[in-house]
Amino acid sequence: MQVGAARGPPEFEPRGCSVVTGRDDQLVFVSRAVVPISSVPEAEHVAMLQQALVQGWRQPAATSARLSAFVDGLHQRLLAQARAPGAQQQWRLELCALAVEPDSVWVVHVADHRVWQVRNERVERLTVDETLAELMRRQGLPLPDGVDRVTTRALGLEWSDDQPIVVSHHAWQPGDCFVLTTGWFHREQSDAACETLLRRAGAIPDAETAARFLLAERALTLGHSSYGFASTGVLVVRP
Repeated sequence: MQVGAARGPPEFEPRGCSVVTGRDDQLVFVSRAVVPISSVPEAEHVAMLQQALVQGWRQPAATSARLSAFVDGLHQRLLAQARAPGAQQQWRLELCALAVEPDSVWVVHVADHRVWQVRNERVERLTVDETLAELMRRQGLPLPDGVDRVTTRALGLEWSDDQPIVVSHHAWQPGDCFVLTTGWFHREQSDAACETLLRRAGAIPDAETAARFLLAERALTLGHSSYGFASTGVLVVRP
């Protein structure tokens, strides 16, 4: 399995935000942590992900159950951290993850992180954004400017227990490419523009080169938004 990762350079990373890409055997993921009016130590972000991998993903169980345990483990750690005596930080965590099996993949996501499947010229999004914009679109309401940035759920205190963790299952075939992105990859960009970039990336044989291409192209459209650039993470997977 080929995996390529790219993210905004750490020197652009703003106070209060941390983006981590990772792999654990056949699992890949992109995670973005946000702490209002504070800094997010990347080492702490990584350690939290590693603990959830050990106690959730690496346990013997069906793939869907392991993915759910990974996400729930992160959520429980964030809750414990926020509710600890004297706690001054309230993290919110957004992520998407992909687990690859011989002829299929399992997908989980939180907030507006996305997983895409590219097959030749066809691009299919395998996730549904948990945003106010998506909610309004389903209700047939007009979308005011900026509403696509408002997420309706994130791990931590913003998590709603009446919305369970959803793990979806999808087939793949040789030649397919999967792309995992943080929300800032597509924010303020049309779906058509995103799909055009993903088709071009899908034609690049090397996953690392494809990931760097997507990040570079997104940097051009973001212009001077250093926050958006730092908040953008991309993983390209060729099973």
